[in-house]
Amino acid sequence: MPAGELIVEAQTLAVVVLGTFNPPIISPWWLQSQGLLGETEAEEAEDLVVVPQLSQFNLPWLKVQVLQDRFLMLSEDPLEWDRLRDTILGVFTVLRHTPVAAVGINVAYHYRLPSNAAWHELGDTLVPKEPWDGLSLPGLRSLTIEGARPDVWLGHVRVRVEPSEAVPNGLFVEHNDHYALEKFDHVVESRNDPHDLERLSALADLKPSPDRGEELMEVLGGQWTDSVNRAERVAQHVARMAGV
Repeated sequence: MPAGELIVEAQTLAVVVLGTFNPPIISPWWLQSQGLLGETEAEEAEDLVVVPQLSQFNLPWLKVQVLQDRFLMLSEDPLEWDRLRDTILGVFTVLRHTPVAAVGINVAYHYRLPSNAAWHELGDTLVPKEPWDGLSLPGLRSLTIEGARPDVWLGHVRVRVEPSEAVPNGLFVEHNDHYALEKFDHVVESRNDPHDLERLSALADLKPSPDRGEELMEVLGGQWTDSVNRAERVAQHVARMAGV
């Protein structure tokens, strides 16, 4: 691997909407009837399950799973990520009165590192081993760090770092951009900001509402590019710590 080259072996974008759903509505045939799938795509659906508690199916470019409290659409093809967004916007344009509470834009990367030593370099940078005196050969297994939202939306940003289970000497980085579908009147900029407790309380009290459809559209339509770009930037920054 040439020095300085980041090798992405796999990447995934998953959108998760939290709310109250009627899973059987979201079937391949319904998506096709709404013009959200092509004429033959519904017939290509695999691993199809449609029951009152669950609807799930896979297409070559899309995976769908809808539970009564969780809506998931996922694509492993970056060339289809904008189509993924447009499909979700289409669903909730039709089902505009569906009670929703939050949406997560989650981007995950599997990087191939040049060696096992590079992985340990990264682990030692993120989690220094000196504080773990008494633990034999301590090593990073999983690390999650949370940051405040950089905007007025309630929510958070979380980054998870682990060894990749899919790539030898690999690095897995997941960026979870969580938007509660309500805005706060104050951007939290300090750990000592007294407004932070108000923000956390408002976030904990948020419930699904049929009146949050416009906010969902605003996030997916207006925040999408910034969210995906931020995820890539953060993941690359983490990977560079491995000396790549």
